[in-house]
Amino acid sequence: MHSRHQLRETDFVITGHHTGTGPLRIGAATGRVLVVAPDANADLAFAAPIILALTHAFYARPAAQADGFFDYPPHFVVGGDAAASAPRLLGPCHRRPWSDAWCWLDVWPTTHHAVAAPSPDAMLQAALMLEPAVLLWPRRLPYPAPGTTPDELDALPLLRARLREVLLYGPAQNGHGDWTIALRDGALRLAQEAQARLPDTPAGRNAGIAPATYRAVDRDDFLRSASGPGGVRA
Repeated sequence: MHSRHQLRETDFVITGHHTGTGPLRIGAATGRVLVVAPDANADLAFAAPIILALTHAFYARPAAQADGFFDYPPHFVVGGDAAASAPRLLGPCHRRPWSDAWCWLDVWPTTHHAVAAPSPDAMLQAALMLEPAVLLWPRRLPYPAPGTTPDELDALPLLRARLREVLLYGPAQNGHGDWTIALRDGALRLAQEAQARLPDTPAGRNAGIAPATYRAVDRDDFLRSASGPGGVRA
């Protein structure tokens, strides 16, 4: 919980418009959040602002101010791994080279880290496994193809029942429906410290933290692409 005392509301400069509800207008602070990160090194820079904003909202709740409070935000990340035959969670004694960086954003412990092939379909399977309330999907990644197996089609209604928001994220750019979170002070420092823990690659610690943009997309449209022309089963 190292971020609990380092984040302030003034650390987040939010511009643009988003019509969601709850803290920061992006869903309940206690809801499960899943970041789809096909390149967990490069994607950290653009996911960090919203992850830290939600982390601040989680710790700013009155319940988190009580004596003896101990909890972490229910935030998860699924990183791309070309060798992964199926999505899976890492165990408490397992990690990836990017794990330390994401832990520094309070996406902790590594039991909150998953791996999957860096494809839309495999990332959707990870979402079916984790059933988030908020799904952060990279703007550059196409929507998943329709599900084909009976188990996958049966799992989609469960995801639909729990999923409140789907947000596309990526580099700052102008566009209809985009909104931006820029970081300052403690939040910027934490994001920079997290990036310094990434493997030393051009897409990792040397990339820098820049404002990221987000766009809410219709949840049912997103799930309909995954469930085929008929939509998810009720």
